[in-house]
Amino acid sequence: MITWVTDLDEVGGLEGAWAWPVRLDSPEAARALAASPPTPCDLADAALLRSPDAGARRLLRRRLLRVLVARAQGRAVEEVALGRADDGAPQAEGAFVSLAARGDWALLAVGPSPLGVDLELVSADPPPDFGAPSEAPWAAWTAREAYAKAAGISLDDALAAEVLAVTIDRIDLRAGPRRIAAARFERDEVVCAAVVLPA
Repeated sequence: MITWVTDLDEVGGLEGAWAWPVRLDSPEAARALAASPPTPCDLADAALLRSPDAGARRLLRRRLLRVLVARAQGRAVEEVALGRADDGAPQAEGAFVSLAARGDWALLAVGPSPLGVDLELVSADPPPDFGAPSEAPWAAWTAREAYAKAAGISLDDALAAEVLAVTIDRIDLRAGPRRIAAARFERDEVVCAAVVLPA
């Protein structure tokens, strides 16, 4: 299960997973960033990107993720170190994390078991069909991409998952014998999905 939060004061404990959709230029992000100065590792990670603008956004997202992890673990922000897996996915000691971003939006998640998130701007051209319901193409796309991240599989493999149902707050998929429930959240111009796999 995942809990969607709009304010970090709602986060507490790693008994469940937390997902935070946030605009990088929002007051909520500004408050969190004030508690999370960039570390040398953050700056080195941001410098890996060729575009200064892309590096600056990566730096903001990384600092926000650190605050979310700290809140969930009940630790000081300075005690949380972030790294990257071989595939580039973010990592945090003692928790599973996932991150997705588009434009000025970020979707950050932390939990006690493997999880994945995706966020898309609905103002963009709709994604390819891949058997998605016509009324919810972005919901199906984000659920499949979140599933790929959580399961550590390719997006091509995740796109083969069958969409069983789409409701206001959930997308049900079937990938072979496995049934996957993705939490769904829509806000302003973004559609978000999060998948939490059993530990």
